[in-house]
Amino acid sequence: MTQHTPSLNEIRQRMTADLDYRLPAAQSRPAKSVLGVLTTVMSGAISSLYGFGQWIIEQLDPMTCSESWLQTWATHLDVPRNAATHAVGGVQFIGGTELIVAGTRLRHPDTGDIYITDQDGACGETISVTAVTAGSYGNLTTLDALQLESPISGVAMTVSIVEPFEGGAEEELLTTWRLRVTERLAERQKIGDADDYEAWAKAAHADILDAKCFGNYPALGVITIRVLGHSKQPLISDQILTDAQSKLDKTKNQGCTVMLVQVLRREVDIRIADVDEDTQEAITVDITTLLNSRAKFKAQLWPEEIERILLLYTDQYTLLEPMSKVTANEHQILTLGDIQWL
Repeated sequence: MTQHTPSLNEIRQRMTADLDYRLPAAQSRPAKSVLGVLTTVMSGAISSLYGFGQWIIEQLDPMTCSESWLQTWATHLDVPRNAATHAVGGVQFIGGTELIVAGTRLRHPDTGDIYITDQDGACGETISVTAVTAGSYGNLTTLDALQLESPISGVAMTVSIVEPFEGGAEEELLTTWRLRVTERLAERQKIGDADDYEAWAKAAHADILDAKCFGNYPALGVITIRVLGHSKQPLISDQILTDAQSKLDKTKNQGCTVMLVQVLRREVDIRIADVDEDTQEAITVDITTLLNSRAKFKAQLWPEEIERILLLYTDQYTLLEPMSKVTANEHQILTLGDIQWL
């Protein structure tokens, strides 16, 4: 429902009518009474309060807020306004052997706009030039020409444009900026399910390859996300966690606390007896590779998998540990502990 804001005159009429109702007509506005003055003063104050309340409501939405508050919204949501850009093109100077130094000023004969060379160059070469003033009016075609602001000995005053001046644009329209800020706000207000938070965590840093979300853990209103790197380095460094957390804080739902934390490790100790020392090193390498492949959530390892590796090298062995299936829980990955040769 649309909130109606009464005009100053409506407020004063309501207050006057209230006086007439509560006091007899002869007493509501007697001669030399201050009631009329007070009614006018109070209605003005109340009208100001209505106006301030309406202004506050407008600032709550990027589509209706003032430009200064839009800047506040944009800063909070990391949506800076696109600044005006300078047109860049290429020109050729004609005649002479003088070096055209960077910073040489050129002027458009019709508009008077100034352009400056970006680099040293010789006549006949294509030299990059940038418009001094940002904006689309700095864009030029090869049909245009520029002139030297100050003569250079032996060099023609007219400078040919051989590469069109492009890329000049005005500062982003306020309406377009409002839309981008509003879209970002809508994205951040998404509640998000577990899949969303896992996707946001993986998108927060290239080294995060997997993530597992736990809602209301370890407390109500807290979302814990355990993150995982590649198989050879499954544990994420503290610096990467800090960087990823900072990025995720700009994406997550604002009504909850989200924490990126390390995955837990369940170390698998292995004991093997009766294996010749000459083959122990090769077996260790293969077992290490096997455990690296289990650097994932809720991984499992069967003793038979280790036995298959042993059988590649010898049929004389005794696997003492593990004797049964080893399973990581949803917070854990399997990693290699100690290998003991007995």
